[in-house]
Amino acid sequence: MPYINGTPLKVERLTMKLPKSICSFALALTLLCQFAVPEPVNAQSQAQIQNVLKQAADLETQGMYQNAGDLLTSSINYNPKNPNFWGLYLSRGLIWFQMGNITAAGQDFEAAGTLNPNEGLCYMARGMAFAALGNYDRALADMNVAISKKPSEAKFVFQRAYVNSLINNYPQAMADLAKSASLRTFQYERAYDHAARAVVYGRNNEFAKIEPEVTAALNIFNSSSPTEKAEAAPILSECALARALNNDIAGCKQIIDLANSITPISNLTRSRLLAVTALWNGMQGKVAEVTMIGTQACALAPEYKWVKAICTTALDIAQQKSGGGTMVAQQPVQNNYPGTTTTTTQTPTKTTTVVTQGPKAGDKPIDDKWALVVGISKFQDGSIGRLKYSAKDAKDFAEFLVAKCNFKRDHVRLLLDEQATQRRILEELGDKFLPRVADPNDLVVFYFSSHGSPAKADSSQVEKGYRPKNYLIAYDTSKTSLFASGINVNDLTQLMKERVPTDRILIVLDACHSGAADANAKDGDDPRNIDPEQVAGTGQMVICSSKSDERSWESKRYANGVFTKHLMDALMEKRKIKDAFTHMEDTVAREVKEDEAARQTPVMKDQWSGSDVSLLAQPFKPRAFPASVKEKLLPDSMTLSPAASSRPR
Repeated sequence: MPYINGTPLKVERLTMKLPKSICSFALALTLLCQFAVPEPVNAQSQAQIQNVLKQAADLETQGMYQNAGDLLTSSINYNPKNPNFWGLYLSRGLIWFQMGNITAAGQDFEAAGTLNPNEGLCYMARGMAFAALGNYDRALADMNVAISKKPSEAKFVFQRAYVNSLINNYPQAMADLAKSASLRTFQYERAYDHAARAVVYGRNNEFAKIEPEVTAALNIFNSSSPTEKAEAAPILSECALARALNNDIAGCKQIIDLANSITPISNLTRSRLLAVTALWNGMQGKVAEVTMIGTQACALAPEYKWVKAICTTALDIAQQKSGGGTMVAQQPVQNNYPGTTTTTTQTPTKTTTVVTQGPKAGDKPIDDKWALVVGISKFQDGSIGRLKYSAKDAKDFAEFLVAKCNFKRDHVRLLLDEQATQRRILEELGDKFLPRVADPNDLVVFYFSSHGSPAKADSSQVEKGYRPKNYLIAYDTSKTSLFASGINVNDLTQLMKERVPTDRILIVLDACHSGAADANAKDGDDPRNIDPEQVAGTGQMVICSSKSDERSWESKRYANGVFTKHLMDALMEKRKIKDAFTHMEDTVAREVKEDEAARQTPVMKDQWSGSDVSLLAQPFKPRAFPASVKEKLLPDSMTLSPAASSRPR
């Protein structure tokens, strides 16, 4: 039985209003605390517990979050393991969340769910904590459970929409936003759906659709009561961000000023507003302002991944717009963004110290994404054996990048069979395509599916006593003249490092050796594959289809190579490249063992600068394909066949 101040109490169904922001996704929840206590109690006891909850709510409304949390703590401490106290844990967790203490909030949400595993609110709250910490897979899992328990709860559906937008699953995000809007009870809550749609449109490059959604959200907000405005304040950071994505500097500032007029607001909401304010300053090249405001934002919610990402991006934009200088010193400092350093730059007229995130390129948002995809199944040299699925694997992978990984169609170049000559591959890698479109914060993918020569095939090097080289086999490669007509694997990554100006390069080689002796194996007399140790350079991640002493197989179950099919599936399931590789390594090995009684173990060589990245990530600052570059390129297979193909399963 629950106790308050030593008195046994029965609480029936109570509704406690939690105003303002409880999470990064900008939605105030209504907390339903229901305690199933069989013993009858008197009305005076019930009034006592209602009074405690009302006091906590009143303190929160005044912005006194710590006091509200302390009050709930004093009640919980009477009997922390009482299953009827799940609602008190949930209430306190939401308070900690608003204060920016996400770990403490998550612990309370976990305790609430342990005490009452059938309550959807517990799963939803824990999902919000996971999302704020950047664990989106766990967040979605909890939110799906919550929705399964309360399918008609608009707030639950909205939260899932927000997380799906963060992981670039825009179709699901838009479907959930439409559903949550249809389930809303109060008009002012519909402002959340409009604001969220505006950001989704901005991140999906549908810029013309942003302002109508922002205007609709602001119209609802401005017509709301003061109490409703206080609860809906988090939508303003969303609207300001949407206008920033639309490069509307003046409009962004207008919303920031409106948000700053609302008091009180929680630490979490304030941290979001400060992050967007830092972004607004960054768009104007104000490095010092971004540094100061970003530090304040991160201090209010130090565990909040979204705030760190926006502040880091703001600083990066500010530095680019403010002009360079020469780096003369770099050393760690205190009281900056978590994981940051201070860099001092010097120009002829001034010396400036700024805070930078890093130095990890992989920890910066991806500005844009480009890919060159090559697949060759047939060869000009008739002595080189044909491959069943290499060209199809490349086509499927290119369509996968566009349909699932948020690559713009014209940002992916696809060279198949006759198009994939040695000269053209090297031109697009090192001259006419990637070097002319990629920028420092972009992600570049090079996928190659064909034969690869074993090192011993380079007979001229062996005869002279030099270390032989591996070669990728292009359409017009001559088996007897690999040096002149093949693509030197050792030179490939050095070429990309020197000529493609980004430290985010993913190289995927489903490349095996010439003369396939087995109808299902992509290798020949010498069963050795490309060695990833030879092909990885700084700022590059190389994934090869098998170990150097193994074959790479084409499937008996479907019309793809085993490696490429499982790689695409793993990237969809695990999202982050390294996680996907670990998963794919097992599934490839299992299928080849079952179907071929052989071994195939994919290999990764990682010299990636920074944290792991999701290939599905939405580009933060996408750009149009430069017309001056496009007009100099020959048509590729993406241009000739713009309709997306279906992937076999």
